[in-house]
Amino acid sequence: MICSLFFVLHYNIVLHNYLSLQETRMSSGIIVAVKTKPYLKDYIVFSHGGTEPVKATMANKLYPMLSRYIIRRPIGWKPPEASDDTILFELPYNKIMDARQHCYISPDNFSDISAFFYGLFYTHLIIYMNENCLGEKNKWQFKYGIVKFMDDNNICFDKINYDSIKRIYQRYRKQFEDYDENKFVAKKRKKIFPTSRPVFALIVSLLCPYCVLIFQNIANQ
Repeated sequence: MICSLFFVLHYNIVLHNYLSLQETRMSSGIIVAVKTKPYLKDYIVFSHGGTEPVKATMANKLYPMLSRYIIRRPIGWKPPEASDDTILFELPYNKIMDARQHCYISPDNFSDISAFFYGLFYTHLIIYMNENCLGEKNKWQFKYGIVKFMDDNNICFDKINYDSIKRIYQRYRKQFEDYDENKFVAKKRKKIFPTSRPVFALIVSLLCPYCVLIFQNIANQ
């Protein structure tokens, strides 16, 4: 039993080292640039290693997303440079699409890619705030939770202010509360008027036309 566990552990270590080596060999050194909002750049770079250029790989799901927008570089193309609102990604080698020639993303697609980045940021923010501010064990104040989220993800306050993130979370809470309230009202109406099924309602209308009007008035209250 001990020998089996040792073998599995050793195999996992060897496999991890092999995959890491393969990942290193796959790096092409070819850079592609995407323009986005500065706070999203801070979040994406930090959440994918903390250094730029960010390695776009199959494992971190960045390369499959970016590859949909990568095209052949135009005439007069120059290697991109880093800036506060531009993320640099290093492409891997690809046998089908040569990164040395296909290393350009049109500015027309920046908004779509930025929306993908925002989705990652938004999902992480909501989960983080819910777990730490609404959970059973941790009951942080919303202000502390937002500040802690920004600090944990290396997002500078000069890139996006506290109130902006607060509004993002407040909109989510409002939508969640509205959905929960509508769900409760619908469930209450179903208990009061369970004849919402078309067949049963048709039978009731045939037997007593006035019953339909009575039940509809009750359901609308």
